[in-house]
Amino acid sequence: MLATDMDKYKKLNTILNEQKNLQQQDLSLTTQNFEANKTLNSEKVIADIEMRNETSKLINKKISIPQISSSIISNEMQQNEKVKEIAELENTIAQQKIIFLQATNTFKSQIDEWVKKYLLIAPINGTISFATFFTRKSAITSQPNYLFCKHKKQ
Repeated sequence: MLATDMDKYKKLNTILNEQKNLQQQDLSLTTQNFEANKTLNSEKVIADIEMRNETSKLINKKISIPQISSSIISNEMQQNEKVKEIAELENTIAQQKIIFLQATNTFKSQIDEWVKKYLLIAPINGTISFATFFTRKSAITSQPNYLFCKHKKQ
């Protein structure tokens, strides 16, 4: 979802830059019209009120450029936040993998300890014979206590 958000922010940034370019072109045309009307006003061809209207148009066009620039900066900041979120998630994932591997290794070593403590493992295949008799499910008492007998396969 974060990657999708990043793609949308990039598309939005492209659109905002296109809007800024169009606004700059419009500002350039409005500036040219303003200069032409300024000349006409100085020659008393157009009235002062028309000159004020052209000045107002020019100011409105100039105002729009910083607004779009502000939107572009805001969009870039949002992109940076998404990059930061992605980096934090990747870091969390890496830490969780390390924790999982440590837990797995701990579990394996505990199993090995249990096997050493409770299983009697013969180095070769064969049958175990004891000098005394045992009944079913009776514990074999020796150091350490061996509860089960197991043959190691070769």
